Amino acid sequence: MSDYKTVQDVIDGDLDNVEARIEAVESFLLGARLNGHKLTSGEEDALNSYVLRDDLRWSHPDKMTLIDYPFESRSQTERRAKKSLPLKLAEERGADGRDYRLPTKKKRSRYENWYVDKHAKARNKERREAYQAFTKTQPVVEYRVDPAEIEAELRAKYGRKLT
Repeated sequence: MSDYKTVQDVIDGDLDNVEARIEAVESFLLGARLNGHKLTSGEEDALNSYVLRDDLRWSHPDKMTLIDYPFESRSQTERRAKKSLPLKLAEERGADGRDYRLPTKKKRSRYENWYVDKHAKARNKERREAYQAFTKTQPVVEYRVDPAEIEAELRAKYGRKLT
């Protein structure tokens, strides 16, 4: 039968050998079961952590690939979670490193809006002035040409007498 009365007594035994720790925990559990003592989940966790303390304390960063059945401590789980990237990032990034998100329209700043409006108004003013100059009524120009001048011009151009 067991020499231990509580879970803390088992843990305070501080045995170095894993087999010795397992034997001590099994004998405590057998004694507790025979005495009708039901363990709480916290006590069970403490005994489990005591048996597995070598694996839980080993903080090698590549532990998960070196051991067949690795255990993570809470701090190792947190460190691993910090290193992992969200799946949303995998949805938006391609294997080529390119960002495949749908493009979003950039919101202009107040200065950019002011700058665009100022230059658009200036261009509109130039266009309006050019259009008004083109569409306003043009002065009527009257030409008077003497028929003798026309005949001389045509004779010089075609080289014969017109009838």
